[in-house]
Amino acid sequence: MDEVTWRVGVLRSGAENTDWTSNGVEPDWPRARAAGVAALDELARDEQRRQEYRFEVGPVTGFAMPGINEDGRIDSEDLAGVLPYTFTR
Repeated sequence: MDEVTWRVGVLRSGAENTDWTSNGVEPDWPRARAAGVAALDELARDEQRRQEYRFEVGPVTGFAMPGINEDGRIDSEDLAGVLPYTFTR
């Protein structure tokens, strides 16, 4: 597989368009996935709001809506589950 691009963003309440906050290019799927998951986790922790977080890693697109933990903060621990560990065309 060639280089894999990734980007993450958030669709904030009342907004019509995704605010793409981070992006990059990695040499393969595992590294692009790891970079996308790390950026998605950081974004959710920074925003601290329950809203729709979007991602694109290569041809895979999707969204995540993390829950709120017992302390009332974003529970970003399961964000890695939104992207498959492997990908083949």
